[in-house]
Amino acid sequence: MKKVLLFLIFVSLFATGFAEASDENSFWERLIFELFMEIGDWQGAVVTEFPEHEGQVRTVSFSPNDRFVASGATDGRIFIWSSLSGAIAAEFTGHEGPVNSVEFSSQGEMLVSGSSDNSIRIWDSRSGREIRVLKGHNRKVQAVDFSSEDTMVASASLDRTARIWDVRTGKTITEFTEHDDFLWDIEFSPGGSIVITASSDETACIWDPETGELIMEYSEHEDGVLGAAFSPVHRMVVTGSYDGTAHIWDPLFGHTLQVIDHGDVVKDVAFSADGEVVVTVGRGHFIKIWQVDNGELLARLPERRGVTYSVDYSREINDLLVIGKLAEETGRVWEW
Repeated sequence: MKKVLLFLIFVSLFATGFAEASDENSFWERLIFELFMEIGDWQGAVVTEFPEHEGQVRTVSFSPNDRFVASGATDGRIFIWSSLSGAIAAEFTGHEGPVNSVEFSSQGEMLVSGSSDNSIRIWDSRSGREIRVLKGHNRKVQAVDFSSEDTMVASASLDRTARIWDVRTGKTITEFTEHDDFLWDIEFSPGGSIVITASSDETACIWDPETGELIMEYSEHEDGVLGAAFSPVHRMVVTGSYDGTAHIWDPLFGHTLQVIDHGDVVKDVAFSADGEVVVTVGRGHFIKIWQVDNGELLARLPERRGVTYSVDYSREINDLLVIGKLAEETGRVWEW
């Protein structure tokens, strides 16, 4: 029966002109997606959807206890909502452009956001009060993150620089200027001793956040690097690229441990809380979940429309993923 369905879907795609698409990999990905949708042959289920934004959802982040999700969108608004019910807990307004990145502090008491208005804002996550505005970048801020002790904020911008900020004073501690192209992502290591940046110059770099020293440059991708994440428990990072792959590698020595073929542009990446699996999202019809130690594809979660722009993995509640869609005004929580 599955073979018959596959044949019928194949014929249908040709009949609608899809086979004329220039990207052969996209055709086969679409074919597999349509088969999955017809026969229900996938793992996972949608737990919650949050449709309250009036613009494309560019960023999502779980709270430390996974009970809430923060989301930011092209409408300039930030919401905090229940990961299990979708009920709104708080709304934040103040940015004058799309919100590209949001992250909770380690205890969940603060939220940091980065925007196309070139600013970074720190908020009280409970009251919605704006604590501080950080200004210094002269182009869009694409990514932000808190250090493990919540004393520093990291930011990455299309002005080709990254900055480390003092949360208390709002002043710049260090600035990284060695990248030759746009920066798309930045993240502190779990202990806060190093940070990673991802750039269109085809590199990911490891830095000392307090001195600004460049510790390691990873240049094994064949196109721009869009996403980066540290493992919560192992000495490894994962980076995702325009080249359609995710690389898992050692941040101290730069050794490549696994190369994962996502099959299309990888926009964002995340580790599970135990560090045993990695999730990749981007262009294509699936969220993909991989075994870290051998690169095995464990699950595909079907997403029909457009680019999946952002992903985060739960820390306390087992195997929840939250995603933001560039082509939709919806945040979505998956369980797999």
